[in-house]
Amino acid sequence: QLKERLNYFAGVDGLEIEDLGSETISQLVDEGRLGRWGDIYRLTYDDLDGMDGFADVSIRKLLKNIKLSKTTTQRRFLTALGITGAAEGTCRRLVDNLGSLNKIMNAYSQTLEQLRDIGPDTAKSIVEWLHENLADVEDLLSHGFHFSDVNNEVADSIKGTFTEKALLKVAKRDVLSNDGIDL
Repeated sequence: QLKERLNYFAGVDGLEIEDLGSETISQLVDEGRLGRWGDIYRLTYDDLDGMDGFADVSIRKLLKNIKLSKTTTQRRFLTALGITGAAEGTCRRLVDNLGSLNKIMNAYSQTLEQLRDIGPDTAKSIVEWLHENLADVEDLLSHGFHFSDVNNEVADSIKGTFTEKALLKVAKRDVLSNDGIDL
């Protein structure tokens, strides 16, 4: 399951990290170098040196591609995580309506249920998944991702609702506690 998650994350439906294919991921997992998403961004030249199919040029190219993958969109990042119940369209709706990963990660299931095409079961599944994987997602984000689609505004369809008021409380709390992680 770990190899599948990492393959999805790095693959064409995820962040599309060139040269980080399933064979490389499998070998890195088997050798104990990859155990979660953030470990991809901790890989060093020495970790890759001596692996099958890797010489100086290919190692440098992979490390460059890993670094480049940190500039992406929130939608693509969320999709890459493989959140249960949240395919690409759902991830797009989350970003379009809530505006930022911070708001998405702190949303209540009642908030998500107000969004188009997200019912109670899907909302609950997303919130539970985010709660269960929060430490791994925060670890991943600590590697300096840059998102081109951050919007601090909530969608007009949920302005003035309980949802917006709950999101404003989250935003205010985050400003007051500023933990140094830029989401």
